[in-house]
Amino acid sequence: MKSFLKKRIGRSTTPATPLETLSRPGGHERRLRALYGEDAAYLETGPVFDKPLVIVGFTNRSGSNLLVDYVRQAGRANGGGEYLNGDVLETLHAQHGFKRFPGYLLFLYKTQCKPGQSLMLKASWDQLAMLVRLNIPAMFPSVTVLHTQRGDLLAQAVSYSIALQTGRWTSLQGESEVEPTFEFDKILRAMEGFQRSNLLIDLICRTHGFPRIPIGYEQDTHDPAAVGGLLQQAGLAAPGWQPGPPKLKKQRDGRNAEFEARFLEECRGAFGRA
Repeated sequence: MKSFLKKRIGRSTTPATPLETLSRPGGHERRLRALYGEDAAYLETGPVFDKPLVIVGFTNRSGSNLLVDYVRQAGRANGGGEYLNGDVLETLHAQHGFKRFPGYLLFLYKTQCKPGQSLMLKASWDQLAMLVRLNIPAMFPSVTVLHTQRGDLLAQAVSYSIALQTGRWTSLQGESEVEPTFEFDKILRAMEGFQRSNLLIDLICRTHGFPRIPIGYEQDTHDPAAVGGLLQQAGLAAPGWQPGPPKLKKQRDGRNAEFEARFLEECRGAFGRA
């Protein structure tokens, strides 16, 4: 058995439970609260917006950018950038001097959406928990969560490992000169993390009554009819609408398949022989 597998199996530390994890502000929330302090939360009564908030709940490499492309094509929501990331929050705060986080969301709506459109935000599980803690859903008449997921967690984790090393997260970015290496332990941790993150998104939606529409990367996002049907179900597309070709292209190549095969081979070695 590989030494790093022995170390993982031999670890005695107990991971935090899902509820313990949800109770702790994540890194993005800590950075946001450092910017706004007591003005981070929405403390008024009644909604500010007249259209629902659309959240694309995601894990890295789950097809969220592809889904955002389709939602924009449908025309009923706009936005969908990484607006809740700590670095983006800090940069825009420095540029515009927002006094309150709700004011930041109003700015996003005015700059990203046309009249009659919903504001769309991408959110990881901890960013979704952040919005809930700050009472942001109260600014909207309702919240709909489009939850992008991949059934093939190994393929997702390998894609994530490669993107982390190359810095190339979409096909719109230029080619990278970095040659990625195979990282068994990081791939395994990513698979575990994706499972846990999807569970937490589901729990947040259930406990707060947010309609959650699961959208499978393999089954749905590459089928125009399926995409159209799901967005119609969410109220984000007109009857009969189907998406055109997306701007993004698949990045998978032979290297992904090679790393997946190596991962499975090393897992098989962990079983030993009779």
